[in-house]
Amino acid sequence: MSSRRRLALIAPASLAVCLVALIYRGPGWRLLRHTGGDVFAAALLYALVGLALVRWTRMRRAALTLGIAAAIEAAQAFDLVAPDAPRWVHVLLGATFDPLDLLAYAVGVGLAAAIDSPVCTRHSDA
Repeated sequence: MSSRRRLALIAPASLAVCLVALIYRGPGWRLLRHTGGDVFAAALLYALVGLALVRWTRMRRAALTLGIAAAIEAAQAFDLVAPDAPRWVHVLLGATFDPLDLLAYAVGVGLAAAIDSPVCTRHSDA
């Protein structure tokens, strides 16, 4: 399976989990919303970056994705997201700095990059 196909599968799957994290309010919802949402948002971002830059290596795509995620977290740290910004801005960019979000982003990007990795490089006749 090509990298483009793997990325095309990662994107909707990650988006679906992000949407579930936004609307779910059952047991453990805070962990799913905050940590799980960050993990899968980073995986979604990796897939979108990968689809846009499919000729780049996985490492370069992962590095760019982590850079974007870190920039978003830095914007939160320096209060660049206005408190009275529309709700969709807070959902998309977040509003509260949390250094553990950086770890969640790294896990999400690592997971997506691992899924993007080919399992085998050649076909066997066996």
